[in-house]
Amino acid sequence: MSELNLKQIIDRLNEEFMGDTRKLVFWYDDKGEFAEDVKDKHLEDTLLYSKRFFTDRVSLLSLDLGIDEKYKAVTAINYSCNDDFSSILEQYISFDYKIDQEYRNFYYKFDNLDDTYIFEGLRELVESIYTNEYLNKPIPKWNDTLQEEDVFTKLPLQIDFYDSNVQNAKERTVVIISDAMRYEVGQELYSNLADDPKCMAKLDKQLSVLPSYTRLGMAALLPHDNIIITDNYQVLVDDVLCDNLLGRQTVLQKHSPNSICVQFDDIKNLKKAELRDIFTGKQIIYIYHNQIDARGDKANTYHFIITADHGFIYKRDKVTESDKISGVNDKNAFVNRRFIVADNAVNEDGIASISIGRVLRNKNTKVVSFPISSNVFKVSGGGQNFVHGGSSPQEMLVPVLDVKMERGHMDTKNASIFYGKVKLCVEKFESKKDKEEYYRLKIYTKKKNGSWVYKSEVFRGKQEDIIQEDRVYEIAMFGHLDFTYSNSPKIKLETKDALLYR
Repeated sequence: MSELNLKQIIDRLNEEFMGDTRKLVFWYDDKGEFAEDVKDKHLEDTLLYSKRFFTDRVSLLSLDLGIDEKYKAVTAINYSCNDDFSSILEQYISFDYKIDQEYRNFYYKFDNLDDTYIFEGLRELVESIYTNEYLNKPIPKWNDTLQEEDVFTKLPLQIDFYDSNVQNAKERTVVIISDAMRYEVGQELYSNLADDPKCMAKLDKQLSVLPSYTRLGMAALLPHDNIIITDNYQVLVDDVLCDNLLGRQTVLQKHSPNSICVQFDDIKNLKKAELRDIFTGKQIIYIYHNQIDARGDKANTYHFIITADHGFIYKRDKVTESDKISGVNDKNAFVNRRFIVADNAVNEDGIASISIGRVLRNKNTKVVSFPISSNVFKVSGGGQNFVHGGSSPQEMLVPVLDVKMERGHMDTKNASIFYGKVKLCVEKFESKKDKEEYYRLKIYTKKKNGSWVYKSEVFRGKQEDIIQEDRVYEIAMFGHLDFTYSNSPKIKLETKDALLYR
């Protein structure tokens, strides 16, 4: 193959691929030889991910740019989906979630490039196709089918979570509720857990409540007889206000006396004895945070269920005025970027509505109105790129991960799943044993006063991670704490690939 000319590819993409008709084209390098042509690791991955969003006229790359058969397109289709809810759901679970995943991965790689300017045209292409060719097609159809009479019988519902997953558990169960973990993120976590011989992981999905926002989603995950939204738009579970930890624990203990609700931040630094003092005698433990820490043997627990209150939609480009629905300010309504809860439906073009009572299976007369597309209501404040609360597969389909640690394999003691925000530093060192050079990833966490302190490190072998030390990363690891060589904990991964950061 002739030398790969990156600028030529980009120029031809910008010149040739911006027509009115576009297709999603998926490429792959079956022998892993792409790295031979592109030396920069992030550049390699960025091009690989972006190729999943290239448009039609596939032969242009191979004929005009000298890319041979090993970079062949394996599928090139106009994106489409069926018109019934079951088909849309099945397509998302089996395939479409990967598009959301690749879009997220593309921006992770793009943001790690030293120079993004020369790839701005490519980024704009990815953004345009993701928004216009992908999001704008299935979401309106999703909302059309949401009016089907039997739509809430097509998959497990979030309001049945406790009855379906927790109530009849025969062993101590820890429920970890991660804020805004949509289905594709849960699927990525599942893929890593499934590779570990020490745990058995099963991935399922459930349909969140609507509006798909924290207050109502957290309430739906609790055991309950009734959930209502009051006239001042508070959420009550069995007449208990559940917007804080105490309220949630009150409801949980009403149905399961041997239970407890805790914030992850309150327990993450506790020692083994302190954790056991809290968890002893408790059958059900609800842990709330955006960090997931199973810490298996510390609490003598082998069964974990990981889920979320809702998902999210993320688009990188600034929301334009044409994507905002105006004229919705109403002092007698609860107005959010992605939903409006009021006594009456909003009857405007581009807006659909559904009864809260239908969602919660009760007689609540309030109505939730929402954009039928990925558009937002025009309200003051920031945060327009990362949104939730509305009706879409990205916001309403959330994972249910059932993880069981094999008791005979719990010699790791501190088996952990960690998910949180950290700063990272790559350090090269020479092994005293074999005099070879290796890499380790040093992890820093943020204190309440805003400073960053060293927390732990991970051995990375010969792999040198490309890290921006001034950047905050989201990291997920499955491993255990090792105190063999010092009092400072080191994280030993359970499998080589049991670490993700973005």
